[in-house]
Amino acid sequence: MTTEIINQYQIKFNNTEFKNTITGEVVVNKIPTIGHLQLFEFLIDWQNAQEINTLLLPDINSALANSSIEFEKGSEVIAITIKQNNTDFFDNNGYACSIPTLDFKEIIVGWRDFLLVPPFHGSKA
Repeated sequence: MTTEIINQYQIKFNNTEFKNTITGEVVVNKIPTIGHLQLFEFLIDWQNAQEINTLLLPDINSALANSSIEFEKGSEVIAITIKQNNTDFFDNNGYACSIPTLDFKEIIVGWRDFLLVPPFHGSKA
């Protein structure tokens, strides 16, 4: 991910320790910190690098290659429409915002790469 993208969207990926109050077990959670609420809410539900590779990146690449194609994806609280030039974000109130699809792809690839670096999400700290 370029420094420009990191600065523009105020992106930081963190390994955060979480203590289960019932078991006392401490596990690592991978958390994106982003100055873009809808993007944060989308990424927080995409914690599996393999799913990003097989379910999200192919659609982004197809949309970038063909202006007549649109893909709809979602997370727990955010839906997106991926188009060649922009990716639109929708929350419970409807349309929320758009970012350039090239930026979205770069952020998704950066998040996927972070997920592939130990410690892994859910591993014991």
